Amino acid sequence: KGGDEARVQPNEDRFTMGYHGNKIHLESMIPRITDAINAIAAQRPILLKCIYNVKELGRSRRIDRALKCDVQHIQYSEEAYTALGDCHLGLMPQLIPIQRKNLVHWVGSTLLRRNNEEKSDYFLRFKPTTNIGRLLVFAQMKIPVICDLAPSTAHIIENNVSGYLAHHTAAWAHWLEKAADDGNDLRIIGDNLFQLFQNKFHPKKQNQALLK
Repeated sequence: KGGDEARVQPNEDRFTMGYHGNKIHLESMIPRITDAINAIAAQRPILLKCIYNVKELGRSRRIDRALKCDVQHIQYSEEAYTALGDCHLGLMPQLIPIQRKNLVHWVGSTLLRRNNEEKSDYFLRFKPTTNIGRLLVFAQMKIPVICDLAPSTAHIIENNVSGYLAHHTAAWAHWLEKAADDGNDLRIIGDNLFQLFQNKFHPKKQNQALLK
């Protein structure tokens, strides 16, 4: 199922978000993204649904400790994706956390800041295999997504039109709050993301492109 058939009327008494992927990406949200979630959780009831391999990897206690909202841990399976149907928003962390950022900044800077380096400069670390696969699951269900600033998503998503792009905690908090406050705008962005999938990434479109 896809589009409206895959959607379930969300519970309007709380804001429901979804994640699917591996446990590493889930825990990489700490603290950069979890702090943003906690900021809006202080204002309204939040539920985060997390689909990953709970059975083999164990429940993420780190996520439980980091978040001040309800968290549902769901065992990965093909059928499990139906649990995302009532989500207002999808989350797509893609970046690998950088430890000791101050040291990395110092080692990576030129002497006397010849390149105008600043402590606020972005450091983006991601795997060469980073791709939009997880995004397309949400797209088929008309669920808008906040994505990290990885090249694959930044190439596809038009910010605030077919999704949201964020890096720093403040940016994640901004888009989370906007998404939670404006259900109509959220539906429009979900529809735009679905059309993007239909026009460019539907299997029929991909097969046609392959045969050209």
